Amino acid sequence: DKTLKVWDLDQKQGQECIATLKGHSKDVRHVSILPDGRVVSASDDGSQKIWDPTWASGDMCVATLKGRGSWVRCMVSTPKGWVISNSYDKTLQVCNPYGS
Repeated sequence: DKTLKVWDLDQKQGQECIATLKGHSKDVRHVSILPDGRVVSASDDGSQKIWDPTWASGDMCVATLKGRGSWVRCMVSTPKGWVISNSYDKTLQVCNPYGS
C-alpha cells in the first residue's frame, strides 16, 4: 500500500501499529536501519527515503535519496551508515545520507 508500518511489539495486549509512514508513490520493497537509528526504505518508485526514528515530527521523512532510473532491486545500509542499492537499470548507487 506504499507505506511503512511501525509496530510496538512490547504491548501487553499484543502488537500495536504506532505509526504509518507515507511518502513513496509505489510499493516499498526494502527497509534497513542506519547506525543512528533512522530508517531507510526503498521503493518501486526509484526513491529511497530516510525516516526520523522518533516518529514525533509531522514530517517523518527527513530526506529522499534520488538518482535511481528504475525500481530499486536491493538496498542495504552499512555499519558506517552508507546506503548501497542496485536497480533494474543495472546500476549500483552508494549514498552517504549524513552528507559528509
